[in-house]
Amino acid sequence: MDWLKTVLQNILKSPRMTPSELLYNMALSYIGTDASPKDLAPDDNGCMETVDTIYKKTFGRYINGSTPMLSTRDGYAYLASSSRFKRIYAPQTGCIVISPTGSPGTTGSGHTGIVGKYQIMSNDSRSGTWEANYSREGWPRIFARQGFPTNYFIPL
Repeated sequence: MDWLKTVLQNILKSPRMTPSELLYNMALSYIGTDASPKDLAPDDNGCMETVDTIYKKTFGRYINGSTPMLSTRDGYAYLASSSRFKRIYAPQTGCIVISPTGSPGTTGSGHTGIVGKYQIMSNDSRSGTWEANYSREGWPRIFARQGFPTNYFIPL
């Protein structure tokens, strides 16, 4: 498995890749692992920490630049106001998808992940591992039933 990480790291160094391609490739390399082993947030609420940890592994800094974000509410607020991300209205490979906690009309926990070519990768709350666990079509349906909006942000 170490050879795969080495190959992916070499691919990630290619100057021809876009930020979203870099983020997608890094996210893909963490499938089946605990991508945020520090567990600053408990595994059943660790999705934002995990996305932010993968972002830092990709770009050398956290999404907000300085500290890991632990809530989808804070993550959404930052992504929506940052000039380093662009809101898009359909899923694209390598973008961040977020259905934030605290959305009007909701009472549960939100969720966030990274869009892959065919599926969305996110922290599995039961195991704490990073998995390709939602379809691109399924995420908006699942979270809409709970009242959550689906937002997409692409790194610039």
